[in-house]
This record gives sequence, structure tokens and C-alpha cells, in this order.
Amino acid sequence: MYRVYIAGPIRAESNALELENVNRAMEAGYKLVKAGFAVYLPHTFWFVDRLAIMDGREPIQDGYLEQDLHWILACDMMLRLPGKSAGVEKELIEAHKCCLPIFTTVEEIIQKYPEMKGVA
Repeated sequence: MYRVYIAGPIRAESNALELENVNRAMEAGYKLVKAGFAVYLPHTFWFVDRLAIMDGREPIQDGYLEQDLHWILACDMMLRLPGKSAGVEKELIEAHKCCLPIFTTVEEIIQKYPEMKGVA
């Protein structure tokens, strides 16, 4: 099973725009899992921070990036979603260091690895 790291912006000018970024990543993750890939989705930590805030705790926010960079080492490829993000730029640098193939659409990945189709 191939492992896909999903890189895309999270932070935005409003919670609504952040939620759009997170939803875009979640949809990509869903499609990839459905196609038989294992997915690492850093966007899930947006929800972890929302729960922390609801409990009166301090959100971690950008503190997740350091651990995310380690997860890139365990992945076989990266899906780079559209949008500007300083964190994504750091993730791309790490992916290049690891010689990971970088894709820009879910369809590209599924087409490149047709043997995975419908494995999940």
C-alpha cells in the first residue's frame, strides 16, 4: 500500500476559509483512501486545535509542522493542494530532499498507480 502525504494550506483570514482548506484536503484524503492508498492528513490537527480551544487550552497551531516534516520521511509520495502556505513550502523542501514524487491532483496519483484502484 502506497503512503500519500497531503500538503495544502490550512491557515487563512477566517475560520470559514480555514474550514474550506481543511475540507478540500479531507475530500482528497477520502478519494485516496477509497482508491486504496494510505494517507497522512495533517489537516486533521485543525480539529484537534478547535477541541483544545473549546476546552480552554492553548492550540498548538504551527507546532505541528515539525512532526509533519518527520511524517514525510515515511511517505511514498506527496499530494500538493493549491494555495499559498509557508508550511507547505517547508513540506515541499523536505519532500524534494527525500526525492518523493509530488502530484497536484488525486486523479494524477490514481492514474499513475492503477494497481491500487479499488483496493480499499
